[in-house]
Amino acid sequence: MQEISSTGLPVKFIWADQEQWWTSWSAWSSARRGEIPYSAVPRGSPANISQHNRIFAGALQAIYPQSGVYTNYGFVTTWASPVREWLGLFPLWVAHYGRQPKTPIDCTWEALQKEWLPNYPLLVPPGAKEEWIVGHQFTGDAFRLPGVSDASGHNMLLDVSIFSEKFLNVISTGQVPPKPPEDPNPPVPPPGAPEYYVNVPILNVRDGPGTEFKIIGWLNRNTTVKVVEIQGNWAHLENGTWTYAPYLTPTTPLPPVPPVDPPIDPPQPPKDKQEFYVNVPAVNVRSGPGTEFNIVGKLYQNTKVHVVENQGQWARLDNDTWVFAAYISQVA
Repeated sequence: MQEISSTGLPVKFIWADQEQWWTSWSAWSSARRGEIPYSAVPRGSPANISQHNRIFAGALQAIYPQSGVYTNYGFVTTWASPVREWLGLFPLWVAHYGRQPKTPIDCTWEALQKEWLPNYPLLVPPGAKEEWIVGHQFTGDAFRLPGVSDASGHNMLLDVSIFSEKFLNVISTGQVPPKPPEDPNPPVPPPGAPEYYVNVPILNVRDGPGTEFKIIGWLNRNTTVKVVEIQGNWAHLENGTWTYAPYLTPTTPLPPVPPVDPPIDPPQPPKDKQEFYVNVPAVNVRSGPGTEFNIVGKLYQNTKVHVVENQGQWARLDNDTWVFAAYISQVA
């Protein structure tokens, strides 16, 4: 944070980019260059990916309250399902490319606003609070726009996003975006049982009964605590700190760690239909049913394909290649 501040840049908000599933950058870079298959890249478990990102996002917000999380639907459902348990605790900037050019183009700002702004529903990651999604990245390296260039003066390919005007107005004054209202009737542990365990992956500990108080620590899942009083939705612990009471459960008996929910499968083509159309600007064609398989081509929006079988989240085409099933549909 000190290095960022020392640049003199007008930093108003910081985002924690949460899309990484691999545990070795060198192996991932080798896979990107085609030197090894993606299946050879070491990957974190969904629980570890979730815990790492939750701790980082919480620590960042404790140091710099004007911060949030950047992620997307595919990352949560494919790589880190437990993220949905805490994603609603942070402001969100979501990537979803529902409409963009098939190949990169030079574009004016006026044309971008007139022809390319999103006109489709945002694909919301599981666990997100829609009222707290303040940004939408709607293109990926698709536009060269005036006024943005590299050190050599060449226009750069850009990811382009739109943000809530209300959000921008709040952060422009150095304030923290207000949280959406909590459930008016959340389950609160009964005050008669003094000992509780934490029932979420990571729980903030504060110096007072409310989100306006400073985060001073964290508790991991299944940590036991003693509660001396409950004030509204907040539990006062015996060491004088406070935490959110609905995330505590009485410890009699202490249950085992609950299993992680399986990823939510995207909508898939019906098995009794063979003719489909690509429903996104571009979809990767792979040599097998998974992101670890090599990309062997691309198909573009409204291209007609024939599906011979479905396997999990993947559809096999009649030329023995595979595509992500959610990106094709019966209607062009």
